[in-house]
Amino acid sequence: MSIKVTFRSFTAATFVLEQIARTSTDTRITNYEIKTITTEINVDHAIIAIPAQVAFLAFSIELGLKMLLIKSKTIQEPRGHNLKDLFNKLPQDIKTTIRQNVINSMKTLDYAKFEEVLESNSSNFEKWRYFHESSNLSCDKEFLGHLLVSIHNYTVEKKY
Repeated sequence: MSIKVTFRSFTAATFVLEQIARTSTDTRITNYEIKTITTEINVDHAIIAIPAQVAFLAFSIELGLKMLLIKSKTIQEPRGHNLKDLFNKLPQDIKTTIRQNVINSMKTLDYAKFEEVLESNSSNFEKWRYFHESSNLSCDKEFLGHLLVSIHNYTVEKKY
């Protein structure tokens, strides 16, 4: 795979997000009361954007973990991209809540399996943003999605 493929995937993802943003903005300008939109998405862009979506997902989780570290006054300037390292630096009560919410929502995980899946997905941002450099990539998008939602819900609940 070439850097051209990575470039095209991230570009396509950007185009898809732009389509959504433009439709949302146009809708809001015409009627502020509308809460949902329907938009047509270019299928070619959407399909080619899938690898970039994994990088965006992992980066969103990274940012959420870093925000929790800052808001909990654990670390003022967290560094690095490794999700497991960032997660493990969180205060115990935050880790427990997030982990338990993911376990409860997935129903196929226990504590040990959570740790295993987190470890195997810890470097997804680094790997998937340069996916053209690897021929054997994998990720657990379901787990990452549940982890992101759990982090998001925690930050909303705590009003961070």
